[in-house]
Amino acid sequence: MACRNLKKGEQALFELQSKNLKGTLSLLQLDVEDDTSITQAVSTVADQFNRLDVLVNNAASAAPNSSGRTKLNQIFSTNVIGATLVSEAFIPLLLKSESPY
Repeated sequence: MACRNLKKGEQALFELQSKNLKGTLSLLQLDVEDDTSITQAVSTVADQFNRLDVLVNNAASAAPNSSGRTKLNQIFSTNVIGATLVSEAFIPLLLKSESPY
């Protein structure tokens, strides 16, 4: 499970683990607006697991503190460009999974 804010991610991870779900869940930092963060996340997953079974990309922004062109650029950058770059970066690891999703 990747998240921009590790503190919030730790809380979400704790809540999910308390439900005794099947499988394994781990946490890593990933900011879709930061190319270095994307590269580091892919590297971490590759080093630790050598594959990725599931990619759910739900990063999004409504840019509530912006307006006009700035708001639209922020929304597009996060919701479209960031999501695309993360997906492209993780495709090689998904292809190593027996059942990628």
